[in-house]
Amino acid sequence: MEIIITAATIMAMYLNTTANSRSSFAYNADIENNQVKTMYVMNDNHGTLSNRLQYHYEYDELGRLKSRITLRANAFSNQNMPTERLDYQYDTEGYTLTRSTWNRQKQCFNRPESRICYRQATPQVMSVLSYQLDKKSNSMLMTDQMLAMNGRSDNWVNNG
Repeated sequence: MEIIITAATIMAMYLNTTANSRSSFAYNADIENNQVKTMYVMNDNHGTLSNRLQYHYEYDELGRLKSRITLRANAFSNQNMPTERLDYQYDTEGYTLTRSTWNRQKQCFNRPESRICYRQATPQVMSVLSYQLDKKSNSMLMTDQMLAMNGRSDNWVNNG
């Protein structure tokens, strides 16, 4: 079974967040071809909105999430500055998520500093392996491993 995060998953997340009327945040999105391209998160201070975050999404040719870039609003300059990038790589057994942070001096993303591998071990069991960049050895070292069990008969995520 192929485990994927689809454009429909991101759209559902957006629709769920906008439905929460008690939130101290307001949400908006740029949507093209039924895909959320950018999600805007604003502080809602009793009807006064101010920028907080932007999420930029990229999808591959199969409609799977390929990348999410987070930008945080700077209250002083009113500019959005990149903070992190999540990259998704898929294979037949699951997917790998890598996280990179923004380097202000170099004005680019650093090499990935963490990685999580999600693999379908059996139809009801997923293995999750977490890695962190060790700066001394300059390599990814495993920091955690676990098995997650799904007691229901449906799939873990939308198989598109």
